Amino acid sequence: MFVGPGERIPEWRGVFVCLAFDVLALEGDDLRDRPLVERRAVLERVVRLDDPVLRPVHVHQGDPAAMVASAWDLGLEGIVAKRAGARYTGGRSSLWRKLVLRRPDRGWRVEQRPVWRAG
Repeated sequence: MFVGPGERIPEWRGVFVCLAFDVLALEGDDLRDRPLVERRAVLERVVRLDDPVLRPVHVHQGDPAAMVASAWDLGLEGIVAKRAGARYTGGRSSLWRKLVLRRPDRGWRVEQRPVWRAG
């Protein structure tokens, strides 16, 4: 849901859940220079899968075409794809991609966009 400036937030009766996909620092240790797979292991140690408010994003590995088809079937906006061995760098990076699903009149197409992250 998007609420613009000056707009009231409508009454919400659902449940909000925050999804964590990375951890850059923990207890004073800077983890940005570690590969994503190592940072993800740290994340999975500190964020429980059954936490009612904060959960780690599920990681899928495998055939990209099958993942896009599943995302399409689920009605998702897209997929964020990352290189498992990538270290964190601020700003735009070719190592992280957002695959946005668009439905023209027939079928679908995938639009790639670099992911911007504050550094």
